[in-house]
Amino acid sequence: MKKVALFDFDQTFYRGDTFSLLATHLKEHPTFQHKYNDFFLPSIIPFIQYKLGLMEGEEIRRIGMQNFLRGLHGVSIEQATSFFAELDRAIYARRHKKLHKRLLQFHEEGYITVLVSGAYVPFLQVVTKRYPFDAVFGTDLPLRDGKIDATIPIKHRQAEKKVEAIKAFLQGETIDWKNSYAFSDRLSDLPMLELVGNPVAVNAEPRLQQEAIYRGWKQLD
Repeated sequence: MKKVALFDFDQTFYRGDTFSLLATHLKEHPTFQHKYNDFFLPSIIPFIQYKLGLMEGEEIRRIGMQNFLRGLHGVSIEQATSFFAELDRAIYARRHKKLHKRLLQFHEEGYITVLVSGAYVPFLQVVTKRYPFDAVFGTDLPLRDGKIDATIPIKHRQAEKKVEAIKAFLQGETIDWKNSYAFSDRLSDLPMLELVGNPVAVNAEPRLQQEAIYRGWKQLD
């Protein structure tokens, strides 16, 4: 039987917040900065609703990811990939060094290593090329004729959708789930963490931290 090691990205393998990084990059980018308000202005009211407790974190993240694409609307997939690739060094500088080391160990020991995130797939692909992940899953960019179309609703990869991607990828494999690992910082990733016998809460938000303490799960800062 094969074992797997599952990694979330934001605040886990990458110590920062991808959305904030992308927003700043768009705001300061010489080519796309004029489109920053196309993303920012529609996001103000949902953000206020979230701060007032009227919207869940998963929903505000989905809305933010959808609205961000307004700043890249009409851009080719090649241009978008170049835009994302410019963040590679920033991601590397704030990688979780302990998890990077664990990833290398898992790879050497023959684990199937999977990165699964809500971030955009092309972004994840270009900023994780240097790492030995066997598969990378995220949120697909909505495209029309090879260009980003922000009017098409995204299918944000969160919660159960992460598990769906993992199981589809591993279909046909016999997995030793009891001796497999999963790493995440959010309670919304509980379905993924519950897949394995060794779930690890990394830089955990308060709700996941409480869950980890209750269940006796390992935690990593």
